[in-house]
Amino acid sequence: MPKSTRQNFSGAMRLFARCVLLVFVFFFLPVGCQVMAHYSGDDSRTPWWELRRDSSHQAPDPYTEEAIIQLYSARAARWRGAFGVHSLLATKKYDTTRYT
Repeated sequence: MPKSTRQNFSGAMRLFARCVLLVFVFFFLPVGCQVMAHYSGDDSRTPWWELRRDSSHQAPDPYTEEAIIQLYSARAARWRGAFGVHSLLATKKYDTTRYT
């Protein structure tokens, strides 16, 4: 094999190795950490329908006059939390006392 072909092949292999490393660092490592955290937690044996659903009291008082728009996000239950989140958009119109 000519020297220039070996150098091109070697450069391509280095590029491929870097791409594999980046995929591992930015995808598999975080997912693995999330799965490990899930199985080391206390609620890993609790069925999803028995998990807490009470208020976190993060929203401002609804009795204020101004309009409010807030976006909340929380990890999905169980192993799905390694891949996705649940999002909630809460809005309150001007001079009302309820969020929708």
